[in-house]
Amino acid sequence: MIVAAGCSFTASDFRSHVYKDYDVSYPKWPEIVAGHLKTDLVNFAKCGYGNDYIVDKMVPFILNNYKDIHLVVIGWTEALRFNIYHQHHFNPTHWLNGNDSDPYSNAYKFLNTPYSVAQRIMRETDLDVMADKLEEEYSTLISLCKHLNLKYIFGQTLRPIDYDKINYIFKDLNIDESNFIGHPIYDLSIYEIMSHDINRYTIGEDDRHPNAEGHRMIANLYIKK
Repeated sequence: MIVAAGCSFTASDFRSHVYKDYDVSYPKWPEIVAGHLKTDLVNFAKCGYGNDYIVDKMVPFILNNYKDIHLVVIGWTEALRFNIYHQHHFNPTHWLNGNDSDPYSNAYKFLNTPYSVAQRIMRETDLDVMADKLEEEYSTLISLCKHLNLKYIFGQTLRPIDYDKINYIFKDLNIDESNFIGHPIYDLSIYEIMSHDINRYTIGEDDRHPNAEGHRMIANLYIKK
C-alpha cells in the first residue's frame, strides 16, 4: 500500500469553499500515484490540518503496518498551523488582517476571537523554536522510514511561513533532501511550481487549490521522484 498525509492539497475529500458547485470528484495526486503503482492507498490528509497532525497520524500507522507499506508520501504544509485534539485546526495567518472569519477552519468557533489570538501567537512565538520543531517533524518521519527500510517521497506543498521577512529563519534546517521534491524550504514548494502556470493548474482566481490537471502535475512530480 501507499500511505499519504498532508493538508487540503493532498486530501481526498477536498471541497472548494469558494466555488461550492465546482466538481472536485477528480482523483487527487495520492490516488493517481497509487493507481500508477497499482497498489492500495491510505490517505490521512485533512483540509486545514498541520504538520503536527501529519506526524501524529503517520508514526503509529507506519509502526503498526510497515510490513505492508510500499511507499510513504507526504505533502508538508505551513509550519504555523496546529491542531487541538485533532478536532480544531488553527492557522493564525488567516486572521492577521483583522478578519475573524475563515471558511477553511473551524477554529473560530472554538477560540471565539481568533484575530486577537492570532496576534498574540505571532507576537509571542519564537520562530527559532518553530524552525526546530519543523526540522524535528521532517526528521522524525525520515528516520522512521529509513529505520524500517521504507521508500518515501516528501514534498512541501506550501511554504512553511508565507512571509519573506521571516522565511529566512527556516533556510538553515539540516534536512536530508535526497527524497524531497525540490528543496523543503527555499521557496520551491509545490505551490511555487504550480505558480509557473497558475491558471492551468488551479481551481480559479479565488481558490488556488490544484484542479484536476494540477493534481496530475503533482502526481507526476512524485512518480518521477
